[in-house]
Amino acid sequence: MVLIIDNEITLNIDTAGEMVKGVYKEGEPTQKQIKCNVQPSSREKTYGEYGYYIDAQYSVYCYVDTDIKEGLTVTYKGNEYEIIKLVDWSDYYILYLKAVL
Repeated sequence: MVLIIDNEITLNIDTAGEMVKGVYKEGEPTQKQIKCNVQPSSREKTYGEYGYYIDAQYSVYCYVDTDIKEGLTVTYKGNEYEIIKLVDWSDYYILYLKAVL
């Protein structure tokens, strides 16, 4: 499938902390830009198209990236969303985003 890439989301990644010479060092938050296609979504649309009964504001189509995981937050148009469902279609992902209140 060829994706139409006309948007961008910012993936917010929390890096795990680590022990350095016996002292715990806090992880630092990292951001990564993901080129994608963003479409409005709804519970009815996700159920009708894919059979998922989830309440999502957006469906995001992007190429596979191992940093993308369910539960992470993304920023899109200045608002924060949580990835509540990730569907892996071998050569691309569908992410369902729900607004973080």
